[in-house]
Amino acid sequence: MTNRVPYTVPPEIIFPHPLTNHADPRLKHRFQPWEGPEADVVLIGVPFDEGVALGGGRPGAAGGPAALRKAMLRYGTTYDAEQDIDFDHLRLADAGDLEVIADNVAATHERLAEAVTAMLNAGAVPVVVGGGHDATFGSVKALMDKYSQVAGINVDAHLDEALAWADEARGRGEALSIGLAGNAAEVYPALVQRGVIPDMVSDQTPAHDLGAYVPVGDLAELDELRVSDPAEYHRRSLASIARHAEAILEMQRQGAIAFDYGNNLRAQAERAGVEVRQSDGAYKYPGFVPAYIRPLFCRGMGLFRWAAISGDPKDIHTIDRELLQLFPDNEGLARWIRLASEKVPFLGLPTRICWLGCGDRARFGQAINSLVANGRVSAPIVIGRDHLDTGSVASPDRETEGLLDGSDAVADWPLLNFALNTAAGASWVSFHHGGSVGIGNALHAGMVIVADGTAERAERLERVLTVDPGIGVARHALSGYQEAQQTAAEKGIHLP
Repeated sequence: MTNRVPYTVPPEIIFPHPLTNHADPRLKHRFQPWEGPEADVVLIGVPFDEGVALGGGRPGAAGGPAALRKAMLRYGTTYDAEQDIDFDHLRLADAGDLEVIADNVAATHERLAEAVTAMLNAGAVPVVVGGGHDATFGSVKALMDKYSQVAGINVDAHLDEALAWADEARGRGEALSIGLAGNAAEVYPALVQRGVIPDMVSDQTPAHDLGAYVPVGDLAELDELRVSDPAEYHRRSLASIARHAEAILEMQRQGAIAFDYGNNLRAQAERAGVEVRQSDGAYKYPGFVPAYIRPLFCRGMGLFRWAAISGDPKDIHTIDRELLQLFPDNEGLARWIRLASEKVPFLGLPTRICWLGCGDRARFGQAINSLVANGRVSAPIVIGRDHLDTGSVASPDRETEGLLDGSDAVADWPLLNFALNTAAGASWVSFHHGGSVGIGNALHAGMVIVADGTAERAERLERVLTVDPGIGVARHALSGYQEAQQTAAEKGIHLP
């Protein structure tokens, strides 16, 4: 096996090549022994788990590369029907397994870094298969030597190990993000059973859609069941949602701060027979809006965002600097913009998002328009916002949950928002159904306006970016919130 990757040997299982049946191309026939730059994606195995053992973990991961190759012998098409993507055009190669050094974790990491560097220099995307998680060290070292920014996600399927990482990080006083591959309807009850009660608990599963929620069970079987018997799939989803929500309620009873993300988990659990409400009808644990966000809504604040039509990231960075100059006393905003500028990569058109309130949105919109007018920004900027906003939504299980006057489900406000933005001159206005909690449970008006640098557009920006959050302030003021009434007085919003 000719190989230009240092410190590698042929794998135990070699993919059969070349393709023998052109009518039935199999993934195993796509891999060739790697001979250098002609490959797009290169697989390298790291049959090494001594780092795991030294850290007190269970050995056995060294067999990972061989197990993966054995499994891949069974896989067929390169076409992903769910995403409608065919990877047939990619040139796939196998560099073999790294020659690990027994009893020397650091030296093995150095060898892996050299091997990954060789792949990167050849223009290939390395796929490193462990082995223990410590193989990440050598891979990331090579990536950091080549790229200025590297992001990592650590995903594990073992609850014991994930909890051990959390305990170690807490003991060191360090922040650590851990991704556990599992089903919340199994993991949450397991945490309760073990007596592991988090400080805070929520979830972001697609519980609003019983066909998208993944119940407990074999994933392949569930994928077939979703199509062959949707009613049975939905029944299983509700059963899992019940276990999921009951575990959250138990964590809350044992001291955790519980809040709902707004995905209708509580309402679906209620359908499944779980007692999720108090005697007064309120949910036993609140949504995140009444728990944390409503004071911001009372000030007309929401998720304000913009995109550079030019496609040039420099335009967004120019606007970043302008934003920091406009609001120098807003420490939270400044911290976010600096971190986003340094850490968040652009996907598609360059964009940015932040929280801005009534008055500040119009001021910032005018500033963006001026940047376009004087040429510091090279092309028009599209300005919009999220449906998570102060005055554009009627959603009793999310944005308008638990209002003081009980007007949670009153749909007049998003319609008024729609009409106001139309009259004020938004570039386009939309009206939506469902927003996060599912069809039948929310109404939402959307707004976008383009800053093109003209004087005419400056007038429209002033109107739209004033009335859009302003109606939200009025909505909350008339619901009885003193902070909103004070904001209305400060911003000159006339209330009936």
